[in-house]
Amino acid sequence: MYLPRKIYPQLKKHLGVRQITVITGMRRTGKTTLLRQLLKDIPSQNKLYIDLERLDNRELFSQKNYDNILRELKNRGLNTKKKIYLAIDEIQLLPEISSVLKYLYDSFDIKFLVTGSSSYYLKNLFSESLSGRKKIFELYPLDFGEYLDFQKVFYNKNEKWENKKFNPIEYERLKYYYEQYIEFGGFPEVTLADNIQQKRDLLNDIISSYVNIDIKTLADFKNEKNIYTLMKMLSKRIGTRLDYSKLARLSGISRPTIMNYIDFFEKSYLIKRLSVFSKNPDREIVKAQKIYFCDSGLAGILADLDSG
Repeated sequence: MYLPRKIYPQLKKHLGVRQITVITGMRRTGKTTLLRQLLKDIPSQNKLYIDLERLDNRELFSQKNYDNILRELKNRGLNTKKKIYLAIDEIQLLPEISSVLKYLYDSFDIKFLVTGSSSYYLKNLFSESLSGRKKIFELYPLDFGEYLDFQKVFYNKNEKWENKKFNPIEYERLKYYYEQYIEFGGFPEVTLADNIQQKRDLLNDIISSYVNIDIKTLADFKNEKNIYTLMKMLSKRIGTRLDYSKLARLSGISRPTIMNYIDFFEKSYLIKRLSVFSKNPDREIVKAQKIYFCDSGLAGILADLDSG
């Protein structure tokens, strides 16, 4: 079942642009759902969905002879004499695919729609060979408005934020949903889960997948215990100034390693660092940043793990 996301109109508009449409974001935020919906909304029948979690598909795009790749795409029903729409899911699983996309993009009339789970990969390795050929759209967990949409709760979407006044009746009506949103976050599956235990199980599974799949796939970090330790420490420090030396001292992890981990956490959408607001740019650089989690549900589960 497809439930609309705020980013979807931008993605749909980009179907008419030659550039590669790249959807990136943390695991389980709904990238595959959006990709399939985009493909469904394309009136052409000359289209194909490819999931790189399947080994045969990864083998297809690992071939050195790109003409063989094209031949296989023809065997799957695509007509290279007409415009092709090719959706490729989880491209971070195949780092060398960027050269394949470049060749096919430059040689044929193919509109690529691709997803990947980390800007760490997409904005570095992926960007070098496809500069100017792509546009990246970042997908985050649901915001509160989207959360209400998923819960089928009406709210006024047209009123501008700056014109809103506090309404105690509206506050009481939406208070329960806001508290649920803060506690369990905005991952679509978690939002739609039937009960609290299912929500907690899903959040634990997302954390486990992040550590055991995303980190192992995208980074050369070997110490799983240190990763968990730092994630749990950060979940207790939301909104506080980021002190790398203190984190190193308390965790027993070296300061350079702490900085590398946090940099990766941000580039893979687990956390966000915010600089102090100042009219003086030099002061913004000097002052310590504050840290926030991109999903409050994950932060809550990690904090519970730390206390339990």
